[in-house]
Amino acid sequence: VRILCPMGRYGDQKSRYYVDPAMTKAEWQNAQRQEADKVAEWLASVAELDAYKPVPPKFIVVGLGANGAMSVLIALNRPELVRQAYGTGGAVPSYWVAGAAKLDGKPSPLIRKLSYGDGVAADDAAQKAAAALGYDFQTMDLPEPPSEATIQKWLLPQIDDQLKLP
Repeated sequence: VRILCPMGRYGDQKSRYYVDPAMTKAEWQNAQRQEADKVAEWLASVAELDAYKPVPPKFIVVGLGANGAMSVLIALNRPELVRQAYGTGGAVPSYWVAGAAKLDGKPSPLIRKLSYGDGVAADDAAQKAAAALGYDFQTMDLPEPPSEATIQKWLLPQIDDQLKLP
């Protein structure tokens, strides 16, 4: 099993971002996509190491805050490399879904997102758009940041179930 926990370069002990939050919206959108592409390239290079196996392993991508949203973006960009993506917090803008890879009959990665606060509306719109493209994307909307108990109840059983797959 390969698990990736993306963590941005910007921020402090409480918040981490892949791109400088001081950027303009247009700069931020472009930079975020470039960062996701870099992570996906790394995933692809690691996956090549196991290409000889009958069923090369896929990644489980997990993140919190902006890194949770990045986990979803990676799954949407490179579904062939991701088995599951779990995000908690952050917001998944619908323009990420517009640029998602086409599944063309291939299986969707399992995508789960815990949403709260300002991220709920964006995540719900992204989920609907991704589902229309055939992605297995579900959200759970919460009134406040999730507790450890919520994460354990909602996400961990799904991760455990998926770990039993080949």
